[in-house]
Amino acid sequence: MVCVPCTDESDARSGRDAIEFPHPLFDQIKYVLAPKYLENLKKWMDYLKDNKKYPLAYQAVSAVYHYIEKNTLSSDLQSYKITVKDDLFTGFCVNSDQLCEGGEEGRLWRIPELWKAWIDYYLSEDIAKR
Repeated sequence: MVCVPCTDESDARSGRDAIEFPHPLFDQIKYVLAPKYLENLKKWMDYLKDNKKYPLAYQAVSAVYHYIEKNTLSSDLQSYKITVKDDLFTGFCVNSDQLCEGGEEGRLWRIPELWKAWIDYYLSEDIAKR
């Protein structure tokens, strides 16, 4: 089971404008590679950086942001002989000393701190004003 954080807009997306409402962390390749995905991830990362309440979540979101920013997802998948299709769903794992040191899980969908960090961010005034 994968817990996928979403917004009201990304949960109800459909049609042509769906690309404008990616899920914040896990999604289909076509959404993850869209500029809006990186823009939204940056906002969440900045919130976590300023908040400092969720250091593991910040580290994980920052790692995903910088990975996506490098624009190597497609080539990395191809190097593992994974056919890149727009509807391929992707989730992220982060290897870090901080996660491993505390015995934490590297699969982002299994990190409770990340769930709590998303809820706090989503309920914050910053995202509510969008």
